[in-house]
This record gives sequence, structure tokens and C-alpha cells, in this order.
Amino acid sequence: MDEDQEMERFGMDNDYEGGEWINGEFYYRKKREKRTQTKEDVLYGVFADSDSDYDDYSSKKRKNRESRKADLTKPVNFVSTGTVMPNQEIDDNSRRQNDGEDDMDEERPGVGTSGVGAGLGFKKQDDEDDRADDFLPSAFGRKIVEGAERRKEKSKMEKKAQLQSQGKRDSVIAGSVGSFEKHTKGFGLKMLEKMGYKGGGLGKNEQGIVTPIEAKLRPKNMGMGFNDYKESAPKLGPGLQQPEDNKPLPAIPSSIERLWSKRAQKKKKKESYVTVEELLAKKQEQGVEVVQKVLDMRGPQVRVLANLDDLNAEEKARESDVPMPELQHNVKLIVDLAELDIQKIDQDLRNEKETALSLQKEKEKLQDEVERQMKQLDAVDEIAALLGQLEEAKTVGTLTLDSLAECFSDLQRRFPEEYKIFNLSCIACSHALPLFIRMFQGWDPLQNPSHGLELVSVWKTLLQGEESLDIWDVGTPYTQLMAEVVLPAVRISGINTWEPRDPEPMLRFLETWEKLLPSSVLQSILNIVVMPKLSSAVDSWDPHRETVPIHRWMHPWLPLLGQKMEGMHEMIRYKLSSVLHAWHPSDASAFTILNPWKTVFDSASWEDLMRRFIVPKLQLVLQEFHINPADQNLSQFDWVIRWAYAIPAHLMVDLMERFFFAKWLQVLYHWLCSNPDFNEVMKWYQGWRDLLPEALRSNESIRYQLRVGLDMMDKAAEGLELVQPGLRENISYHRVLEQRQFESQQRAAAATRAAAAVGATAQVPDSGPDMKLKEVIEAYAQEHEVLFKPKPGRMHNGLQIYGFGNLQLPLRSIPESHFSTCLRCSALTEELCSKLLDQCPDLNTLKKLHFRIITNPTLSLNPSLAIKLMRAYAARGHPGSARHVFDQVPQRNVVFYNVMIRGYTNNHLYGDAMLVYKMMSCDGIRCDNYTYPCVLKACSGSINLAVGVQTHAEVVKVGLVSNLFVGNGLVAMYGKCGCLIDAHRALDEIPRRDVVSWNSMVAGYAQNGFFDDALSVCREMELSNLKADAGTMASLLPAVTDTSPNNVSFVEEMFNRLTIKSLVSWNVMIAVYTNNSMPEKAVDLFLKMEAQGLEPDAITLASVLPACGDLSALSLGRRIHEFVKNKRLCPNLSLENALIDMYAKCGCLSDAREVFDQLKFRDIVSWTSMISAHGISGLGHDAVALFSKMRDS
Repeated sequence: MDEDQEMERFGMDNDYEGGEWINGEFYYRKKREKRTQTKEDVLYGVFADSDSDYDDYSSKKRKNRESRKADLTKPVNFVSTGTVMPNQEIDDNSRRQNDGEDDMDEERPGVGTSGVGAGLGFKKQDDEDDRADDFLPSAFGRKIVEGAERRKEKSKMEKKAQLQSQGKRDSVIAGSVGSFEKHTKGFGLKMLEKMGYKGGGLGKNEQGIVTPIEAKLRPKNMGMGFNDYKESAPKLGPGLQQPEDNKPLPAIPSSIERLWSKRAQKKKKKESYVTVEELLAKKQEQGVEVVQKVLDMRGPQVRVLANLDDLNAEEKARESDVPMPELQHNVKLIVDLAELDIQKIDQDLRNEKETALSLQKEKEKLQDEVERQMKQLDAVDEIAALLGQLEEAKTVGTLTLDSLAECFSDLQRRFPEEYKIFNLSCIACSHALPLFIRMFQGWDPLQNPSHGLELVSVWKTLLQGEESLDIWDVGTPYTQLMAEVVLPAVRISGINTWEPRDPEPMLRFLETWEKLLPSSVLQSILNIVVMPKLSSAVDSWDPHRETVPIHRWMHPWLPLLGQKMEGMHEMIRYKLSSVLHAWHPSDASAFTILNPWKTVFDSASWEDLMRRFIVPKLQLVLQEFHINPADQNLSQFDWVIRWAYAIPAHLMVDLMERFFFAKWLQVLYHWLCSNPDFNEVMKWYQGWRDLLPEALRSNESIRYQLRVGLDMMDKAAEGLELVQPGLRENISYHRVLEQRQFESQQRAAAATRAAAAVGATAQVPDSGPDMKLKEVIEAYAQEHEVLFKPKPGRMHNGLQIYGFGNLQLPLRSIPESHFSTCLRCSALTEELCSKLLDQCPDLNTLKKLHFRIITNPTLSLNPSLAIKLMRAYAARGHPGSARHVFDQVPQRNVVFYNVMIRGYTNNHLYGDAMLVYKMMSCDGIRCDNYTYPCVLKACSGSINLAVGVQTHAEVVKVGLVSNLFVGNGLVAMYGKCGCLIDAHRALDEIPRRDVVSWNSMVAGYAQNGFFDDALSVCREMELSNLKADAGTMASLLPAVTDTSPNNVSFVEEMFNRLTIKSLVSWNVMIAVYTNNSMPEKAVDLFLKMEAQGLEPDAITLASVLPACGDLSALSLGRRIHEFVKNKRLCPNLSLENALIDMYAKCGCLSDAREVFDQLKFRDIVSWTSMISAHGISGLGHDAVALFSKMRDS
């Protein structure tokens, strides 16, 4: 160790002067004075200016240290620097000085007061007062000095109180424990009291001895207990007794506390420590407090605070006279940060515990999984062994269905989970399928339906399970087994041997296998076997010759087929109507045939059938019916009453009121006027009332008629005058009839004068240039077989919209005034009617013209006018009126059927069109090259591939497969139904293909989403020297998507080569640009289209809005939105979704939300656009809320 290093020993040699040991006690003359650390020493360290009072002392000490050589043989001693609190520094210094003076004055007054008592080099009291004035001259320093003075005075008072109690303490110690310490300074007792000793014995229960152990002398060289040497008991001190074992020791009085203190210092406040648990509990009660750093830059230096509560803590401390507020603030800040660290450590510890707990649970779960998988592996080994045995048995040929079922039943019972996981049912099916095929070979299900039922039931449990709901079972092993074993046998037997007019065998089989047949197999049997056979039977059914009513073999299938039989019902109604023309009410067979169909046909069809064919015949019967009270024949009445429950109530009541009760009341009136026997009249009345069915008697109108007759009988019995029934009504009727005749004569005269004014010849006035243009377009359309017809209900600036191919043309039709003038003409000729019908008049004019035609005996039988009437009604969107005209024609040829099929097809009534097509074959009408295109179009519209294939077969049979229009229809039908290979084959069979042929093929690929293949067809068309037209572009629209740059360039070339660019062509080109990330070109093309005066539609706007969003063209997007509002193009989901996406990409979240909230219906695109808009805008919580709302909806 360095010699210059200052060493301070822990011994007492250097602490006292004149110290010596006497009888084990250390006595000294005085205590050595040590230099006290001043504030300047604390602040400046070695650079502090030494006080004059300490210069001599320091120099002497330094000389002594220099002159003293270090004893290197002594052990190493450590320097004790102690703990210095800045706010207690001055107090400690003052207390030491006062203690030193008091000790010298009171305890050792003889040592000398003037020089030695004040310490080495210290001045007297006056000098100290002067030095105090110079020490810390600032206001803060004066406050510290004043506080030190106050504490000095207080310590003196406490010291005197301690001295007064010293005598008491000496007396207590003299008679209590540790009495020997009266000769010492009480060091041992002081140490015990610091450790909490209050008197009495030591230990938790004070069970220790009180008196000290007495030293005893034994004989020399004799150990303890030698020769049973008994030691004498220790003598008890005065005032002390031997404590009992369980008696608590007396406590030392508190009056002796700290009486041994030499300096009589003020009792220090006991320091209290907060444990970590208490701190965390306190923080938990206070709640979570966010600790953050606060930088206080109001002063010359930057201060770091833990929270805002400590912002003015220093000023408050100064006001409260707290010493050293800066230091206390820093200490508090350290404490706060320490508390924060404790909380963080506690939170980390909790997280680690939770992590450990979760890992433990995960470990247990993984252990369970390992055990489960080990068991599963064992099960797999066992299953593999059993399957290997089955393979050996299969190879040998000893495998049977019973043994196979027993083996897999055992596997299913022992390993239920593995049976499902490893899909052992499929393996069982693969083994059982060949055996089942062998077992059911040659089986006739209609003759022996119960064959193999028990075995199939067992295998259903193995392959499907009893808990299966038999829903969406198309891919299950059991369904596969039934489809390959049972279905072929049923199909062969049903097609070859089953007769639809005898449904019992097939129904018995289906009932027997009801619980075993999967739903998909059952539907296949119904669709493949039952439906075609029933449809064929209905087509061949002849009501004239059939003896078995049709409902007997049709109605049993209603529970199984249901709505699928609607098409056959239409054919049945048609055939029944053809028979009822010649039916007489006396024939009860009609009632027997029709009545069971009342609950099968829909109410409208049934009422129409009754109104057209039954009610008129019953009216004639009632008109011929005579009511004779003397000799009544009720046969005709019975014919009518038989239909009371079959005919709708309102029709039956009207029939009875007009044709029965009118006669019945007249007969009753005349009878009552001839003085009859009222008893007979009453019986006659009651007889007729009882003849009426309950359904009629309960009707209010029938009851009124009976009540009128009863009132007449009452008046006749009372002798009152009777009024003939219907007299007043007849007078009113004749008056009205005369008035109508007069008005009709006046109108005829006016029409004659008008005809004379225009030249007495009724000709259609010249319609001007617009009508001539219409005629030119119509002639061109007929020549090139282009569809030209008016769009029902669509007008533009008062002009009728006509469809010309894919174009829409506004043309002026014949003014209504011209039609009215022609209709008022009395001489309505066939030529005039034909010209009027060719001009597509409005619906009211058409009905008036129809009325004039059917009321004219000559014109009503004209087939040409009937055909034009049908076309006019169909063009005006009223195919029902066209069908009425069609039904009224007695002799119909192929043209009538073609017009009717075309009318239904153009009005999207594809089912009715195919029914008329079936009627042609029933009526023996041969189809031509105009029939098949319309039928194929109906098949395309309804996606009815079955009828389409049948039609194709008939086309091949009649040799029209090479016809251009028929071939185009086949290509379109197959393409719409998704059979693109068949469509291409039909295209190849056309010898001379036109643009329509290629466009149909392009549309087929586009409608099925094959955009690139559609463009390949377009290239192939151009290689055949045919150019794309507007129809080609329109065909591409459904499949526009992203494609290669070469394809985009090809579409551009097609678009630019078009001489007439329709709106659809613009839409296709804009959509191609948008879908291929070319928003600039899409917007430019849209603006160019607007510049050419072409008004966009919803498809155009939905295509260009995404491009506006990509370019952030908000102004154009808002202008499009205003256009949508003005044109009322919404609700349109695609357009509204495009608006939401555009606003979202432009950052206008509020506008996007406004459009979204106004949606009447939202799809997944709507929700996705809105959620992504919130996500892009940084509103993650709102996006999650929208997602939850979408999921709930």
C-alpha cells in the first residue's frame, strides 16, 4: 500500500489521547478531534479553499503522515467514508461541535475549557458567530444557518433531559440485568437496544437467562462432572428471581432507554422500508399510472421530471423551508424511476410466468397428441395388417361380401376415428364393388325389388354411417356404389320394360328402396328414367281413345316430381282443350277426367280452362233447360250441378244467376198468379233448394235469389200484388240499348263524312321522310335477315326506339290520328288492315283494330291478318294476346307455330316457346328452317341442353344441319350451355359461315370466361376474309379481363376498323384498357366518345370509374356521379361499387361512405371496397368493425 495513502484504523489507538486498558476497561483522557467535511469540500473536492481553522491541523497531520513510515506487516485497513446526506450536513457538523463542547464541559471539565475543550485549532464562540455570518452569505445559506441554530437549541434541551434521567437509569441498571455496565459506557446494552431489545431474557419468547453466568473454580486438573462433582447454583442478583419455565420474563422499563447516550443526541426517527410486495399492492390499488418523462426547460438547465405533479415541487419545497430541495427532487425522481423499474420487472415476471404456464399447457397438449398419435400408429399398423389379409383373400378368391362386411364392421367398431380419418369406407367400397356387381348381375328391380336389401342396409352403415343426413352425398362411397350397381339395373329395366301407364312396379321399387337410395341416385332415376318415359307417354296420350284416365298414372308421381311436371301439365291442358271443343255436358267422362286436376293445375290455368270450355257448354244447357212444376225433367240440371265443386265459385254463381234463377223466378211468378196450392209451392221451393249443393246455398248471391222467391210466396199468400221479376231491369236495358244504337248511327255518319273528305277511299296517309326511312330500313333488314322491331315501352324525344340488329334507332311511327281516321272508316279492307298492322301501332289502337277484324265475318277468317296480329301483339310485349289469336285459328300451319314460338322467345318466355314446339309434333306439323333457329334460341335462353340436343338430332334427321341459320343457332346454343367443343364442331359443319356464325362462337367463349380463346376465334375469322363488326365487339364484353399486350393491340385494331362504332364497342374498348392497367387510355377514349355525342350507359361508367380512381381524377369522377344521379341509373350494384372504389382511391372516404350507405343491396365487392378504403385511410378500427358487420349480415 502507498505510504501517502491515508489510512484509518478501526481500532481505538488513534481515536483517543491518553487511552489505556485498566481491568479490561479502556480509559482515555480525551477524544482526538477529526476534521469535519464542509460544504465546500462536498462541492469542490480537492480544489476547495481550506479554512483557516483547519490549516494548522491539516499541516500537522500532513507532517505526521510524512514522518510516519508505513508498517507493511500490519493487515489492510479500509477507509470508512460513511453516508453523507446533504440536507443533514450542517446539522451533523453543528451537533458534533455542540456534543464536543458539552462533553468537555459536563463529563470532563478538568481537562481544560479554553484550549482543549474547543478542539484543536478551533476558535471560541465569538469567532464561531463571526464565521457563521460569513458562511453561505446567500439568503438560502442564511436559512440553512438559522435552521442549524434552531436544531442546536433543540438538541441542548434534549441533552439536559437525558442527563436528568441518567440517575434513574443508573439505579435501574444497578438492580437489573447488566449491572456490571455501570462501570462502563453501556456499549452492550446500547447495541441490544438498537436491535430492538426492551429488557428481559433474550429470544422470541424472552426465554433466555437474565443473570450473567458466574465463573467458578474447580480443583486443578479436574474436568466437568468428575466423580459426580456438583457445581453450585449461581447466585441471583438483588431483586431478581429464578424464572419459571413457562413464566414470561419481566421487561426492562422504558425509562432506561438511551440513558447511556454520551452525547444525548435527539432520538432518530425509525426508518421504514417498503417491500416490493407492498409497493406493487399499493400501485395496484392506485390503478395503472402512465409514467412518462417531462422535460422542464423553464430554467437555465433542462430538468427531467417523472410526471407533471413534480413540476413545481422545488418551489413548494422552498416555500415549506425544506433544505436542499434540488437534491430531494432528484432523490424523489430516482425513487419514482426505481418504482417504475420494479413495476416493469414485476410485469415481465408475470409475463414470464404466464408464458411458462402456457408452455406447460402446450407441453401437456403435445404429450397428449404424441400419445394419441402413437395409439393411432398402432391402430394403423393393425389396420394395415387386416387390409393385407383382405388383399390375400381377394387374390385367392375367398373374399365374400359377408366376410368383408364383418371385417370392416369390426374396424369401424374398434377404430371409429381412424375409420373416418383414413376414409376406410372408400377402401371397403373398392373391395365390395366387384362383389356387388357380380351379385346384382341380371337383377330386374321392377320384378324383384327386395333383392339384396338386407346386405345393402349393412353396407350403408359401413360406407355412409347412420348419422349421415344424406345431403350433398354425390361423392360418398355409398353413393358411388349405388350409382354403379343399382342405377344401371333400374335404368335398363325402366327404359326397356317399364310402361308409364302402369306406375305400380316403379313406385313399388322406389318405396322399397326409399331409405337406401341416396338423394342424388334417386334424382338420377327420376330424371333419366321416369321423366322421359312420362313425357313420352303424355305426348302420345290421346284423350279420344284412352280408356284409363291420365290422372291415374300421372298423379302418383306428384310427390316425387312436383314442379318438374309443369311442362307435362301444359301439354295435358292443351290436349284436353282440343277434346273439349266437341264435348257435350251429358258426357260425364269429362268431369271424371278433369276434376282430379283441379288441385294440380294452378288456379289461373284451371279457371281459364273452365271459362273457355266448360262454362259456355253449361250455359247452353241451362238456356235449353225448361222448368215445369207439373212434369219436371232434372237431367240437364244434374249435368250442370255436377260441376258445382269443380268450377270456380264466382263462375258458377254467375251461371246460376243469369241462366237458372231468371227462369226459376219467372215460373214461380206465373204459378203464384194462378191461385196455386201453397203447400205444393212450398214443397216445390224446398225441393229446388235441396237440389243446390251446400257450396252454392252458402253463397250470398244464391241466398238472395232464394229469398226473392220466398218473398214472392209470402206476398202471394197475403194477397198482395206481385211484381214480375226482371221487369225494371228489362226496361232499363232496352233504354240503354236504344241509346247505344242511336250513338252508333251518329258515329257511322260522322265517319262517312270524314271518309268523303279524304277522297272516299281509306288509304294510309303519307308519313313523310321519316316513314320512308323506316320502310327502307325494314326492307334492308328483311333482305339481310337482320332483326328489326320496336322496343316495347322505350321512347326517345317522343320517338319510338326500334332495334336494328345490335343498334337502337329512334323513328317516328304512324301518328295515332291517322290510325283513328282509318279505324273510323266503315270500309275496312284486308289491304288497309295489313298496312296498319305492319306499322306496329300502339296497344290501344291494336286492340281496336283487332276488334274490327274479328267482328268482320270476312276479315276474321283471314289467316294473313291473324299472323300479323300475332306479330304485332308479340312486338308490343303481349304474347298472351298473341296466344289468344293463335288459339282461335281453327286450321294452323307451320307459319302460325313459327310466329308463336318467335313471339314467346323474343319476350323471354322460353318454356312456353318449347311447349308450342312440342305441340307441333303432336299436331303433325313438320318443322322447317325457320322453326329450329327459334327453338334453339329458346334453349339457349333457358340453358336447356337436353331439349337442345334433341333439337339437334331432329335437325340432323331432316337434313338441315348445313343451313346457315340453323347452324348459327346450334353454335349459340352449345356455347351458351358451356359445351364449347360441341359448339366448335357445329361451327365446322357450317359450309359457308358468316360473321354471325363467328360471333356466336366468340360469344360462347366469352360467356364462359375464356377471353383469350375468344380473341383467337376473332383472329381465325379474319383469316377467313371476314371482318369483325359491332356484334363481334359486343360478344367480347362479358369476358373482358387482363390479357397480353398483343391481345390489347389486336382489340384496338378491331375497334379502329369498325365503320359504325356502337356503344357496346366503346364499352368493350374502355373495359379492355381499364382491366389491363391503362387508365390514361381508358379516360381519353371515354372523353373522345363524349365528344362524338354518344351518351354513355351504366356499363360505360362502371368501366371508366376504376380508371378515374387509378389516376385520382376526382373531378371527372364527380362529374360522372352527377350524371348518374341526373339519369337515375341507380340502383345498379356494379355502378355503385365502381363509385365506392373510385372515391376510396381518391381519398374521399366520406363520399365513398355516402354511396355505400345508400346501397339497397350489398355484395362482397361492396363490403371489400369499403373495408379497403378504411384500411388505406389508416382507420384500422373502422375497417375491423365493417368486417364484423359484413360477417354478421
